[in-house]
This record gives sequence, structure tokens and C-alpha cells, in this order.
Amino acid sequence: MITLLLPSEQLGAELRIGNSLENNGNNNPICTVISSFPAWETLTFQCHEMEGRYVNILLPGCHKYLTLCEVEVNAQPVPVTEPDSPPEDIEEILSAFNGFLEFFQLFSEAMIPEEDRITNDTDGHSNRQCTARTIVQENAATSGHATQSTQWDSFGDAKNAIDRNLEGEYLKGSCSHTKAETNPWWRVDLLKSYSITSVSITNRKDCCSERINGAEIHIGNSLENNGNDNPVCAVIPYIPADQTRTYECHGMEGRYVSIVLPGKEKYLTLCEVEVNSSFIENA
Repeated sequence: MITLLLPSEQLGAELRIGNSLENNGNNNPICTVISSFPAWETLTFQCHEMEGRYVNILLPGCHKYLTLCEVEVNAQPVPVTEPDSPPEDIEEILSAFNGFLEFFQLFSEAMIPEEDRITNDTDGHSNRQCTARTIVQENAATSGHATQSTQWDSFGDAKNAIDRNLEGEYLKGSCSHTKAETNPWWRVDLLKSYSITSVSITNRKDCCSERINGAEIHIGNSLENNGNDNPVCAVIPYIPADQTRTYECHGMEGRYVSIVLPGKEKYLTLCEVEVNSSFIENA
């Protein structure tokens, strides 16, 4: 877990943990996003034994100041497993190797689908029957059910964000829109759990493009807190007006994809949400 003491203006800061220094470590997995923080108090965030050498705190956005009065990283070292000493007797080595080969052969045969195995015809010639497999990408959101915390007016239905229409002018009826509220959210139920590679979001064109800044994308199978307690795929620093941005989710699994905008008196407007998933299709 990580304990922080910081001023309240640091809302939206991301806690990241990992072993990579790519992008100064800011591409490592997210432990949490700080959505509320009473001024000059200390709060602790559970990271559920995430592993990493580097702990980053990143505050997305333009012209931001990051002030930290104390950071405590409560951790324990990852145990290092020493490799077993190799057997000294050559016969023991050969026996172990032969045993591995036998296991590998049996394992390989078990893993090959029946339709892919080599068979012999009556003349003793081998025949291979193969089934073609294709990795298929699909937008799982379009067949799902969308809902949101509130609806601004008749133009702002939640389902507008999954209508395959990237139109960004609100009054043309292709964007979702909540009322001004605390922590507004939008969610799509994919009806079953998917392995999600990325989520693409199209922002509004005609005004207010900055409203989406700081929104969080959550993916998981829980509806606790309207799905907003599921793991975070990404935090949106900003999206230019009428533009689409894609956020990699690296195969996160879940039935529900939620977008929540932390803060008070916030509007959440989404002109399209695409949930890109993959599966293997047999020909």
C-alpha cells in the first residue's frame, strides 16, 4: 500500500507501479487514481501486492503543479528463488532429460486438437487435417446495453455512445450526456466477459471538449459502485474536440466497461465508445 500526504489540488493524480522506465515509468500499471483527498490529510491506497521497482505519481493535464508532502511505500521484497544445483551424476542427468522428452511428447499430443493431428491412410501415408484459425477483432460495445448516471435531455441518451456514429455535434443526437453532478458515469454491459485490447473514445465537437479531462476507464465483472470500483485501464488526460483517442488495455477481462469523471458539478459527454476485443475464430 502507499500512504500520501498532499494538498487537495492534486486530484486526478495517478499512482503507478512497475519495473519499466518507459516514459519515465509513467506507462507502468496503475494502482489507483486519486479522485478525492481532504486538504492536508494523509490517505492510504491499497495496491494489492503489485510488484515493481519504481513508484510514480503522475498528474495528467496542462499547466499542473505536483506537490507531495510525504510518500510512504509499504512493501516487502520479492523473494528470490535460488536455482537448484544440477545433479552431479551423468546418469541422473540423462534420466531426467529422457523423462522430460517423454513428458513433452505426451503433452504435445494432448494439446493438439483432434482435427489437427496427423493420421495414416490405408497405404501408410500420413495425412494432416488442419483447421484454419483467425484472430478476429470486434467492437463488443455495439451489441451491449449502455446506461449512465443521469441524462441531460432527450438528445443525451447513453446508447448514443455505441451507435457506430462518430458525429461530434451534440444536437445531431449521437452523443451521451449526463447532468451536472458528482462523479458522473457511463457504462456499457457487454453481456459476457471479453478480453479487451483497447478502448477508443470520441470527444464532443461543438463545445466543452475539456470536460472529459481526467475521466477514468474501468473494466471488470463487478457492478459494485456501478462498476466504478473495477480495475482502471487508463485515465484520459485530454482529447481534442471531435477527435478519437485509443487507450490500450492489454487484454484486461470484464463484462462491464465504465467511464467515470471524478469531481463535483461535472458533465460527462461521450460521442462514441468502442470496446475493441479479440477472439479466435475457427474456419
